[in-house]
Amino acid sequence: MPEGAETEFAVLVPLLEHSGEECILLTKRLDSLPQYSGQVSFPGGARDPEDADLAATAIREAGEEVGIAPARISIAAELPWQSTSLGHRVKPFLGRVTPGPLQPNPEEVERVLYVPVSLVRSDPFRARGTWRDAEGRRRTTYTFEFDGLEVWGLTARILRDHFVLGRTSGIE
Repeated sequence: MPEGAETEFAVLVPLLEHSGEECILLTKRLDSLPQYSGQVSFPGGARDPEDADLAATAIREAGEEVGIAPARISIAAELPWQSTSLGHRVKPFLGRVTPGPLQPNPEEVERVLYVPVSLVRSDPFRARGTWRDAEGRRRTTYTFEFDGLEVWGLTARILRDHFVLGRTSGIE
């Protein structure tokens, strides 16, 4: 963890079969949530003290947000650290999810989306704007539309970095 950072965050990039094709599971967050309200995102959140590591955080959060049992998740890759415009540092994990039921948490998730991997790999992204990260570097915010919703910010950046640009590190 970088010096001065207080909380680590992790997200799961869940890959699963849906309607006969490989998809990425995303959630539409409730508009009433205090942070990232109404946004399309991966399951994820802050590391709890009882989490063994950040992969455990991502797996726990997937269970809490969309009801995926930990035994159904196999971590396939650790993706590069990301930062948000709010200064959060986030560790994404690509995870394969075996078939089974989902139970979205109605206090956090408005709806579940299944974005075909083939769509993301076709590079539907466009620039939405720019921002400065914690180190003062100018960064581009990317976006794309899916099922009537805008996918942007950290979620779009992780998807673009991994599925279009091939940026992966760790245990793949």
